[in-house]
Amino acid sequence: GRHIPIVALTAHAMRGDRERCLAAGMDTYLLKPIQREELFATIESLAAPAVSVPTGAAPRGAPEGAGPEAVVERLGGDAKLARELAGIFLKDRPGMMRRIDRARAARDPEALRMAAHALKGAVANFGFEAASAAALRMERLGQDADEADLDEAWAGLKREVARAGVTLRKLLAPATRRRATVASRVSKPSKRADARARKSPGRGGRR
Repeated sequence: GRHIPIVALTAHAMRGDRERCLAAGMDTYLLKPIQREELFATIESLAAPAVSVPTGAAPRGAPEGAGPEAVVERLGGDAKLARELAGIFLKDRPGMMRRIDRARAARDPEALRMAAHALKGAVANFGFEAASAAALRMERLGQDADEADLDEAWAGLKREVARAGVTLRKLLAPATRRRATVASRVSKPSKRADARARKSPGRGGRR
């Protein structure tokens, strides 16, 4: 007989979304990409007894900037998580872009919508608003779209996703440099040892 709170997660912020969620029996809703602090606050408010249930998530402003520091801040200051997600995205990005390009070339609106929607969610997690907007434009282009519009949208998407990739590679750069430094420190003594071995004659060797 206990009430189980239900939170809707939606990628849309359209007029009437809040009312539709509440009318369907939801206690509240959150906008994707989910912010950790916002999620925790919502769970705590719903789980606490004698606390009024929120009637809807407040609109979330756009993050300022999308550099490496902004990405880490967006993920709750967790640099390790940010680097892990950046690595996953950079690995998956070529495949996501190929799916969008194939759907665009085949003029398959449903495949294009699904592929662009997946990419939009991926870049939005990092706060890359221009890339997210470019993916949304591709997502909304249907079968009747002009070829010029498709080409323009595709060019814009490639440009913004490439810019996002530059930022994420910068985020991964410190860890890469640390690994290179460690490898260098390990290899240098080994080279000196090899040089000493060549200079020192072994048993039975010539002097």
